[in-house]
Amino acid sequence: MKKKIRRKTLRSLATLVAALAICLASLAGQSLMPLTSVPYTLQNMLCIVAACILGGAQGAGATGLFILAGGLGIPVFALGNSGISHITGQTGGYILGYFAAAAVSGLIAGSPYTFEKKFSAKNWLRLLLAAAVGYALVYVPGLIWLRHCILANPENTFYGMLKDLSAGDQWACVIRMGLTPFIYGDMLKLAATVPLCALVRPRAARILYGSEEEEAAELMESLKKKKALFDSLHLPVKHKKH
Repeated sequence: MKKKIRRKTLRSLATLVAALAICLASLAGQSLMPLTSVPYTLQNMLCIVAACILGGAQGAGATGLFILAGGLGIPVFALGNSGISHITGQTGGYILGYFAAAAVSGLIAGSPYTFEKKFSAKNWLRLLLAAAVGYALVYVPGLIWLRHCILANPENTFYGMLKDLSAGDQWACVIRMGLTPFIYGDMLKLAATVPLCALVRPRAARILYGSEEEEAAELMESLKKKKALFDSLHLPVKHKKH
């Protein structure tokens, strides 16, 4: 029982540490990309790395804590921004995209296990899929909300550029502003994310979930409890006399 409590505490601490790392990324060198209001940041990478190492619930939890901290006014968003007004601002869709990306990436990657092989092709492909989906998913709410905010505010710097265009041309312009400049950077992040997560996951599993023997013991204990419960509910069957 004590081991289980200690493991749960460690998993909670890992979530907090991951959230802190994402927050501290706001101190790293970040800047606005040319001809766009969207900043270049490492925070999307850290959200996805946390999810691919810890799994969906903890990865999404870490990203959720980061968003909560920023919403409460702590300057943890890109370029030291914070507050609800920033979340609802034109780059707010990307912030919400971080949460969606962490949840889905972590769900695909799954929780880490001690018996994972660091150089398994199957494992790397799963992590590649998880991370690639995560990086792409950030831009779905990001671009939708960016277009909405530009068109809803005539004083926006890019309003005049979009207002007279067709819907298709508007989307093409928004994609050039909010996606195209980041593609090569995200490809480099993806190339670093997969091996990093593949190497760290088994070690993280040993710390957060214990050794293979402990995992097996917990599994056996769980199965025994289920069997005991089933046996207690199982009524004897009366055989019919012929």
